[in-house]
Amino acid sequence: METLDIRSKKLVLYILSSAGMVATLSQLIFLPSITAIREDLAATTFQVSMTIALYSFALAIAQLVYGPLVDKFKPKTIILTGLIIFALSSLGIFQSASIEMIIFFRIMQALGVASVGICGNSIISVMFTGVERDKSISIFQMFHSIGAAIGPAVGATIGIFFSWRISFLILTVWVIIVIAILVKKLPLGENINAFSFRAAYHLIQSSNLLFLCLAGAATAFVIQSFHTSLGFLFTDYLKIHAGWTGYAFMAIPLGVFTGSNINRMLLNFMSTEKITLIGMTCMTVFVGTFVLFIYVLPNPIAIYILILNLYLVGSSLGIVFATVTSIIISWFTDLRGTAIAVLFFTRNLFGTVGPLSTGYMIDQVNVPMAYVLILIVALLSVPLCLIAFHLNRRKQKTTLVSGSEITVN
Repeated sequence: METLDIRSKKLVLYILSSAGMVATLSQLIFLPSITAIREDLAATTFQVSMTIALYSFALAIAQLVYGPLVDKFKPKTIILTGLIIFALSSLGIFQSASIEMIIFFRIMQALGVASVGICGNSIISVMFTGVERDKSISIFQMFHSIGAAIGPAVGATIGIFFSWRISFLILTVWVIIVIAILVKKLPLGENINAFSFRAAYHLIQSSNLLFLCLAGAATAFVIQSFHTSLGFLFTDYLKIHAGWTGYAFMAIPLGVFTGSNINRMLLNFMSTEKITLIGMTCMTVFVGTFVLFIYVLPNPIAIYILILNLYLVGSSLGIVFATVTSIIISWFTDLRGTAIAVLFFTRNLFGTVGPLSTGYMIDQVNVPMAYVLILIVALLSVPLCLIAFHLNRRKQKTTLVSGSEITVN
C-alpha cells in the first residue's frame, strides 16, 4: 500500500471505522421498526423475524468469502464493492413494497456490509504496525460498539417523527459519503496474492487459531445472549416496567465503548495476550456476579445493580474484542484475511446459537438458568485462551528449531 502521512492515515482509519459503525447500526436500527413494518406490509411475525435471522446468517457466511478475497485481491476494491452493494440494498429497502423484497434486500445488505470487518482490519494492519496497529484496531472496534449503542435509539426516534423507511435512506446517504471519501483517500494497495486452497486448508487446521476463535466465539455468545434475554429478565422475571429495558440495552454497548478505551491504555505497557486474559477473566467474574445478583437481590434494588453490572460486562468485552483480532493478525500475517474470516464466522455462529439456546432455557426451565448457561460458556473462555497461547508458543518453538536445522545443514 502506498505511503500515507499520519493525518491521511487517521482520516482513513476514522472513515473505515464509521463504515464499521454502519454495520452494527444497520443491524439494530431495524429492531424498533419491526411492528410498524409488519403492519405497513401486512406481513406475519415470522416473515419479519426472517429479515433479522437471514441477515445474521448471510453475514456469517459472507465472512468466509471475503477473507480469501482479501488475501488475493486489493482490499480497496473489495470494500468499495461491498459498500456499493450495501448502499443499493438500503435504497431498495426504502422503496420496498412487500416483505419479500425487504427480506431479499436485507440479505444483500448483509452480504455487502460483511466486507467492512474483514477489509477494514486488513487495511488497518497494513497502514499501522506494532502497538499503533493494535490501538487502531481498538478504535475500529469501538465504532462498532457506538453503532450498537445508538442503533435502537436512532431507529426508535426516526420511527416516532418519520417513517421507518427513513432509517434506510439515512444509511444509504451515509454509506455514499463513506464511499466517496474512500475512493479519494484510500490507496489502491497491492494484490497480496497469498491465498491458495492448500494454504487455507493448513490454516483452518491450526489448533492455535481454532482455540482462540472458540474463545472469541464465547464472547459473542455472551453479548448476544444478554441482548436477547434482558427483556425476559426484567419484565417476566423481575416484574419491572418494560421502559427500563431501553436503559439496560444501552449498558453493554456503552461498556464496550469504555473497554475499548481501556484497551488502548493497557496496550502502552501490556502485551495483547495479557490484556486478552484480563478481559476474559473480568468478563467471567462480572457474568458470575450478574447471576448471583439475579438470585439474591430484591426487585427494587436489582434494576440499578444489574444495569451497573451489565456496564461492567460490556467493559470487559470491550477490552477483549480488539485484542483477539490483533493477535490473529500477528499470528497469520500472510493469510490474515482468511484467519480473520474464520474468527468472524465463529463469532457470528455462536452469536446466533447463544440467543437460541438461552431462549430455549427460558421456555423450558426459567430465566435465571439461561444466565447460568451464559456463565458456563464464559468460564470456558480463559482456558481456551490459555490453550491457544500455549499451542502458539509451541508452534513458534517448532518453527524456530526447524529453521535452525535448515541453517546448520
